[in-house]
Amino acid sequence: MSGTDCHWNVWKECWKQRRLYFIAGIIALIGSSIVSFSIPSVYHAYKQISIDANKDNILEKGDKSELIKKRLGLETSTVTTDPDIYALILRSPAFLSALEKVTLRTSGGQYGTTYAQHISTANQPWWNSFTHKKDILEIIQDNIKCEVNWHNKVITLRVADQDAFIAFQMVDTVSQHLQTELIKYIKSKATVDLKNRRQERDSAKIRYEKAQQKYTTYSERHFDHQAPSYKIEQESLERDASAALREYNDALLQYNITKMNYDKLRPNFIDLKTNLLPLNPSRPHWIANFFLWLFYGWLFTTWFILFRKQYQVKKCQHGER
Repeated sequence: MSGTDCHWNVWKECWKQRRLYFIAGIIALIGSSIVSFSIPSVYHAYKQISIDANKDNILEKGDKSELIKKRLGLETSTVTTDPDIYALILRSPAFLSALEKVTLRTSGGQYGTTYAQHISTANQPWWNSFTHKKDILEIIQDNIKCEVNWHNKVITLRVADQDAFIAFQMVDTVSQHLQTELIKYIKSKATVDLKNRRQERDSAKIRYEKAQQKYTTYSERHFDHQAPSYKIEQESLERDASAALREYNDALLQYNITKMNYDKLRPNFIDLKTNLLPLNPSRPHWIANFFLWLFYGWLFTTWFILFRKQYQVKKCQHGER
């Protein structure tokens, strides 16, 4: 076939069709601009925190999963470490429902709508009208994230919102709610421990009183007996009463320690990075959108050029035969 080279080079062929790449670049610029204009501006506020609990960390004792599942309605049972608790709480339906009812303040300090009302009136890209509409809890879960660094146990709270002040405000609100939930959990766990220590103390006290009463009664009934058998029995009862007394004192000490820890338990957050009002929107990503469109535009253009050339070469070879 005339005008068709059966032996060709990929780079030379692509360079000859550079006009198509230029057109694809113009289309990528227009398309990415339309998409970026359609995406509402979103601000991200965040803070980094660490947990400051006492050295006898109650979170590391006992089975935590059942208590948290019962309180928050969690479906998972993998509650293992302090930061993990916060990630689980933040994903729990009970916690998300509580955030729905948070009353927001305006930048002037006045109280306005609830958080649920605020996000329900947020602007959405036009293509969202063709997709599944998310409910309030799903939107809250998308807007509020909790990231855990397992190496240093640092927790990062991130809140996205179309209003910079709302994003800034909700970071502190979520932090306060998380601390409240942790205190509730710790008090629940400490209450169980205190109840167990109290039961152990009361049981040890009953055993001691019975052993002491048995020794006293035997001694009073046989105070004038001098036979060795009576003396051996009396010493045995005295040892039992002394052992019961030691057990009672140990149980009483454990109860007092648990009670003291219960009264002073209050973990606090250490702010590692203070929450700041975001000044510039983090979305839409204009440059990233353009280069993404440009990449796929040039990729499809290259495919088109190569497939077209391959088709022409096949026709050329068929004609030579």
